[in-house]
Amino acid sequence: MEFDIERMMLRLIGRVEELEERIKSLEKQLNLQSDCSDSNSDEMPLEIKTNADIRKAVYLLSIQEKITEKEVEQFVNPAWCNEHLHLNFPLLRDFELGRFDENGYPRYWNTTVYICGKEYFICSQWYPHNRNYFSQWLQEKLKN
Repeated sequence: MEFDIERMMLRLIGRVEELEERIKSLEKQLNLQSDCSDSNSDEMPLEIKTNADIRKAVYLLSIQEKITEKEVEQFVNPAWCNEHLHLNFPLLRDFELGRFDENGYPRYWNTTVYICGKEYFICSQWYPHNRNYFSQWLQEKLKN
């Protein structure tokens, strides 16, 4: 009986820790929402002028559940992102891998998005030339 109670307590503690992590993630999500807010916070940016526009577009697509599993596979693939977005890093990075590259540089914003049931960081390393490629991808996405 005592052993069962200990095992149950350990499971409950584990579950509480999972819930605390989930709360932290949701708080980050809310921070991103407030970071992306302006007078038209629910509107997709039609023209990608800044890195913030990219972050906002990915965020809005994620909460509208408009990013497919296939697109996630592409966005976490460095070769695909380099070829199609001319980006030096994957657009999305699994939360478990952290936001820093192998050299310790933060290549991803510290807020996360949930897509297809998983948590991801969004790449922050955008320049004017590759913003255009993202903008083209976004325009095609919004046509469908």
